[in-house]
Amino acid sequence: MSSGFLQAQGAAQGSRPVGGAVCKGLEQSSELSAGGGGGGPSGPFPKWAPMLRVLTSTLRFPRPWKPLETRGCSSNPGAAGREIQVCALAGPDQGIAEILMNRPSARNALGNVFVSQLLEALAELREDRQVRVLIFRSGVKGVFCAGGTQRLPRCLGVALAKELIFTGRRLSGAQAQALGLVNHAVAQNEEGNAAYHRARALAQEILPQAPIAVRLSKVAIDRGIEVDIASGMAIEGICYAQNIPTRDRLEGMAAFREKRLPRFVGE
Repeated sequence: MSSGFLQAQGAAQGSRPVGGAVCKGLEQSSELSAGGGGGGPSGPFPKWAPMLRVLTSTLRFPRPWKPLETRGCSSNPGAAGREIQVCALAGPDQGIAEILMNRPSARNALGNVFVSQLLEALAELREDRQVRVLIFRSGVKGVFCAGGTQRLPRCLGVALAKELIFTGRRLSGAQAQALGLVNHAVAQNEEGNAAYHRARALAQEILPQAPIAVRLSKVAIDRGIEVDIASGMAIEGICYAQNIPTRDRLEGMAAFREKRLPRFVGE
């Protein structure tokens, strides 16, 4: 899993700000190289050599691949008491994994155990090449995850973020969508999981897309937004340069010629 994500958040109307699920593109990682193509020891982008090192670190697998160890699924009922539970979906949803946040006593507040288990789960998912999309969902009714002193200012600006945090104001799903906190607001269903179903539908849209292209798009967006436009364009060019002929690229061209849907494998 790279540090950047494609993100879509669903909120049920009448819920708290992010009372639904988060769906994030998640694919395996590869390296970016600062060399090649002339231009000295840093290749064609010497000015951005430090940035290249960051990108390389972002996309590198730290350890050899191993299959996902699910925690909290029906096949592993002993893990049901964990604050963070991981489940890999099967059948037509194979390639989608879920992280269930389950700390009802503190309304999913970010405690030491919660954060430790979350980081452990993310590290495990990062190494699973079969996982392409990750859904965050809450096991606590009416709550997604407490906290937001870093995300809110980036989404809404400092002034409005302070107002919401200082007052502890609750927002409906429609209000959260209007502010840009979530991508979608859906009418709640009887089971109370309408937002989860919307997030899962979005995950199913992402699932068949080319994993390498999705991964590098995430990096280009997430890293590029942190810098000026010229540096962002350089990052985009670097990411595009990494998308050299692969099985997926050849499959995409073949599918176009044969007028059929492509079958991407992430290679």
